[in-house]
Amino acid sequence: MEKSKKIIIIVIIVSAVILAAILTEIFLLRARESKEVSNNDLQNTGSNVENTEDPNSQNQNTYVPNFNDVGGNSDLPTNFEIASTSYYYNQLNNVGKTIYDKFKNDKDKFKTGTYVFDFGSEFNTLLHTDNGTEELNKAFQDAWDAFNYDHADLFYVDTSKVTLITQYTSIGGINTYNVTVEPRGEGNYLKAEFPTQADVEKAQRQVKYMMNQVIEQTQGDSVYQKVVKVHEWLVRHIQYDKESKNGSNIYGPLLEQKANCEGYSKLFKYVLEQINVSCVLVSGTATNSEGKQENHAWNYLQLNSQWYAVDVTWDDPILLNGAELTEERRNKYFLKGSTTLSQDHKEGGVFSEKGSTFKFPTISTQDY
Repeated sequence: MEKSKKIIIIVIIVSAVILAAILTEIFLLRARESKEVSNNDLQNTGSNVENTEDPNSQNQNTYVPNFNDVGGNSDLPTNFEIASTSYYYNQLNNVGKTIYDKFKNDKDKFKTGTYVFDFGSEFNTLLHTDNGTEELNKAFQDAWDAFNYDHADLFYVDTSKVTLITQYTSIGGINTYNVTVEPRGEGNYLKAEFPTQADVEKAQRQVKYMMNQVIEQTQGDSVYQKVVKVHEWLVRHIQYDKESKNGSNIYGPLLEQKANCEGYSKLFKYVLEQINVSCVLVSGTATNSEGKQENHAWNYLQLNSQWYAVDVTWDDPILLNGAELTEERRNKYFLKGSTTLSQDHKEGGVFSEKGSTFKFPTISTQDY
């Protein structure tokens, strides 16, 4: 009997040892698996951070498009800046880019009408050189021209009321120059139609609301279909009116349904950029149906890595005697190549009287 009890006790002890060993192995196995999972997570996180910082990585979280690659993809991420909003910026010299960058970084301050863009002594060295003042003035004009052509939503600013001010202090015979960009005289640089910041912000909300309505109509469409819809919407809903006070900015055609060629072109650019299509403003001259040459504005947009011309204004002509606009006439200047466009359009490239000559994209020779 005593012997049987001893055997039972030994069996129990051996079983307990075996069970403990099994449980220990299971615990260690799970610990190793957990560690491997944690290491994999860390590796993935590290990889994402590295890819975000590496411009040559193929798996970046942040999309930074090359200009020539934009325009044919409707599925681009929403946290990037469409490249055509810096097309003319890329043609500036370093001084011009410094001024432009200040405008861009503090862009929201324009709506105050009185905000002073203070460069401090940023250009002090330049202003101590021969022709430094002339170079700075030229760079400012080019930066201002480029900024207004790249950013169509600055509809509330009177460009003629923005001026460059250079002042200096002299200590011990050494001059230190300080530069600002501010309202001309004692006033502000807001347009008369938007006299206060509250008026600007109200107009911005109206523009945003209308833009959302337009963009919603293009959901699920291909890039080409989106461009077609935007073009058709502009032609059908806007009337040419060269006397409209807001006809040369996006507010006039969008909220008042009235525009001149500049307003048509700016709104077309602005809408397309909201749906990730690169589109630039183009200015020059055009020969009208009466054979007369006139100053004119139109657009170049990018589809499938090719650039094409669109003249929304001339696709919405004023017809006499109440004649109806045919479908063919509505698309006469839609997605045209240089062979067709050069028959009555000529590029200019000089955006202001004292400005430089900017270059435009080279468009396809053939129509789309």
